[in-house]
Parts: sequence; C-alpha cells; structure tokens
Amino acid sequence: MIWLAWRLQRAQTWTLLGLAVVVVAAALVLRGMTLSQVDPSCLVGNINYSTSCTREWGSLGAVMTYFQLLLVAMPFAIGLFCGAPLFARELEQGTHVLAFTQSVSRTRWMLVKAAVAVAPALLSVLAMQVALSYWFRAAGSFGPYRYGPWSEFNFPTSHLAPAAFTLAGLAVGMLIGAIAKKALLAMVLTIGLFLAVWLAALGTRELYVATERVTYDVHSGGDYQEQAGPGAEYVDSGYLRADGSTVTHLESTTLTNGCGGPDATRDSVNACYNDRGLVAGYYDYLPAAKAETVHLIEAALLLALAAACVAGTARTLRRVA
Repeated sequence: MIWLAWRLQRAQTWTLLGLAVVVVAAALVLRGMTLSQVDPSCLVGNINYSTSCTREWGSLGAVMTYFQLLLVAMPFAIGLFCGAPLFARELEQGTHVLAFTQSVSRTRWMLVKAAVAVAPALLSVLAMQVALSYWFRAAGSFGPYRYGPWSEFNFPTSHLAPAAFTLAGLAVGMLIGAIAKKALLAMVLTIGLFLAVWLAALGTRELYVATERVTYDVHSGGDYQEQAGPGAEYVDSGYLRADGSTVTHLESTTLTNGCGGPDATRDSVNACYNDRGLVAGYYDYLPAAKAETVHLIEAALLLALAAACVAGTARTLRRVA
C-alpha cells in the first residue's frame, strides 16, 4: 500500500525534493559569495550606508527577500498541489472503489496516503528553512534578521512556523478534496481557505501575549525602540490621561488641535496638552523575547487545525459510497 501511494504521488514528491535541493545549493553558494565578495565591515554592527555597501545590498537584499517569499509560499503550494488532489482525484476518477475493497480499513488507507505526502513535504520545507537561516545568519547586518523576529517575512520563515503551516496547508487541502471530490474545485477552495487561515494568523499574533508599554513626555515624541530593545514590534501609540486611561485617536486629534503654531515652544505645547488632560504619551510594543512564545502558541493552533482536518477527512471518506 505504501508503494502504491508513493507511485501515485511520485511526481509531487520528486518536484518537492528537487526544489529543496536547488534552494539548499543556491543558499550555500550565495552564502559563500556573501562572505567572500561583500566587505566584512558591511556585515557587522549597524548598517553601513557607505556607497559600496548600499550598492552591494541593493541586489543581495532583493535576492534574500525572494527566497523568503518562496519559503512563505511553500505551504500554499503544498496544500494546493499535494493536499487538495490527494483524495479528490481518486474520488473523481473512481479509483477509490478498488482501494475500499481491500482488506485495509479506509482510515488506514487515508493515513498511509497522508503520511507519504507529509514526509517529503516536511523534509523539503525544513531543509530549505535551515539552509536559508544558515545563509542569513552569515549575512549579519546585511541580512533580513536585522529587522527582528516580528517582521512580515522573518516570522513566517523561522522557528516552527514553516512546518506548522505546511502541515495545516496539507491537512486543509486533504479535507477540502475529500468533500469536493473534484480536484480542480478542491484546489481553488483550498487556496482560498488557507489564505484566510494565513491572514487570520497574521492579524491575531499580537493577541497571544500581552504587549508592553513605554511612556514619555507628551510633546517630546520619544523613541520606543530605545527602551523596548532591538527587534521590538510596534503595536499602538497614543496619549494617557492623569488616571492612566488611554485617549482614543479621534479624541486626541481634537484635543491637540490648536496647541501648536509658529510661536509655540515645547513647554507651551506641553502645558496646553496638560490643560486638556493629556499628561503623557505611550507606545505599546511586543518585545523580541516574546516571539518564541507566539511561535509556540501559533504552532499549537495550526497543529490543532491540522488534526481536526485529518479527523474530518477520515469521517468524510468513511461515508463515501
């Protein structure tokens, strides 16, 4: 049964493994080029904005971003081309009838086919993740990691995120395929539903852990990153009243109107703000140290989704005539 499952999925498997080999090889070559061709002073400390560094960064930074985008897209592609057709194609062509007449149960048949799909998918994604991380760490201040763990490309390509999204994408595709029973329809529905899952994860990460706050004199502006530390993620900002309550953005715009002007000084503006009840400004942020906790929570939620989809697929296949 494993051999038959492999035969049916060999095109996807070889494509995934081949792509992983290409990406790993490219990452190793580009890492070597980064270390040998880029001035070492451009790779350490703060970004060196000299002419030579910025010229080299222009092309190198774009290449790094493209590779990150590829890794972000992998779970979508796996769900689309590996998960959605996995059972939909058999149900559409009627070949499931032969499998259902064998001595093995439908659930075991499903799990074997799923395992044969999961193994190369996870192996490919993890190999790509490790290779890109190896390259990006060597790139130092030239690399994307300088933006911190919360950046739009760093978070979904690090820690458990690639593996968790891959499992979720594959499981969502399997369930949609078992329900739709048409490969093309399943692929369209899978990409739409999994995109919704991805966007939901993107929009809720800041809810998993409590934000931290820094305050400052109302007109001094302040830089939250000086107190929050490197890699912190901005969440919100505004003004506080004397009792510590926050002022809505709309209300603060009304209250601060008229406090400035060409002759205004910092002291006069602060006095005006204070007279109107604005005693301090604040920044809410997520420190870099909390990124790991959010990764674990998000991975647990995605694995729960994957488990629910697998259970739903098994239940759907047991009801197929």
